[in-house]
Formats: sequence, structure tokens, C-alpha cells
Amino acid sequence: MSLKIAFWGIGVIVGFFVLIISSVIVPRFGLLAAITLVAIWIVVASSTIWLSTIHSIGVDRVWVLAARGVVVLFVVGLLGLVSFFIWFSSFVDITTNSYNVVRSIEMDPAYPYIGFWRYEECNANFGLAIEKAGSGKYYVRFCGPGACDSKSPENLTGIVDDPRYRLLDANLLQYLPRYKSRDTPSIYRRCEQ
Repeated sequence: MSLKIAFWGIGVIVGFFVLIISSVIVPRFGLLAAITLVAIWIVVASSTIWLSTIHSIGVDRVWVLAARGVVVLFVVGLLGLVSFFIWFSSFVDITTNSYNVVRSIEMDPAYPYIGFWRYEECNANFGLAIEKAGSGKYYVRFCGPGACDSKSPENLTGIVDDPRYRLLDANLLQYLPRYKSRDTPSIYRRCEQ
């Protein structure tokens, strides 16, 4: 494959479409799928461009060196993407999001607040996944289209005895932020249980 086709075709044009597709698939398949797609493109584009520089005959050396520099940038980008993924997944559950978290919530009659509570209206893309944690406690995780918070000790609460939450009725919850000067209270409506 010629260097121009590898660089402009696979590196630039295909890369543009990969980035668009990856941003579109996040809501349906999650952040992990988008990161995987971009990582595959980086590996394919990098290896194709590098191999094209080896087999390029009669191409200006400046083009070859520039193309190899782009490959180095791609590899650095891939390492950055992997590092970001490892860091991000340490406090976020990238396998669940506001579209699929309901499937993982297990109902328990002893825990009446379990469910997915959406921000203000039932068609919102953001909300709180409230799940059983045991010993009368719940995990309250914020979820958006890309991912949900992880089940961590910071997300553990009894809800009723927690000053951050106020139940307005059986299906309406008010979240009172820790930093009242920055945020206003938010209303969440239980839409799925």
C-alpha cells in the first residue's frame, strides 16, 4: 500500500469516521466499546503507515519521517488511552450506563428504594441507580450515557438517615449536594424498578 493511501486513507479519513462512530456507540454499547474501537484503529493505522514507510520507494524522505512521527504520536496516544482507561475504571463502572443499568438492578422487598431514579423526568439520560448493598444500606450511583459510578464506600448510604437525601414520596427523591454554595438540590424520579 502506498504511503499516501495509508496515511490519508487509513490514518486520517478512516480515523475521522472511527471517532464519529465511537461517539455515537457510547450510549448503546458503553464507553468500553468506544475505547476498544479507537484502540483497534490506532493499532491498524499505525502498523499500516509504518509498513508503508518501509516499502515506500521514490517518496521524499521528509514524508517518510513525518509519517513515522505520526505513528509515534499514535502509539503515545494509545498508551494515553490505555492509561486513561485504567485510571477512569478505578472509580467508574464502564460496563454499565443509564441505558443498561436497570438490567443489573436486583429487586428486594426489604429494600424499598431500589430502582433507577432519573433526573427530573423519566426520559432523562442521567439518574441514580439505587441498589442493595446489605445491612440496610444502599449503593447510590450516578449514571449517565457513558458510565455509572462504581460501587464504592463513598456511594454507600442508608438514604433515610443520610442528610444528602430527602424522600418526597415513594417515587420522588431530592438530592441535597454536599457543597450547597455550588449546586442546587436535584429531584430524581423513580422510573424503573
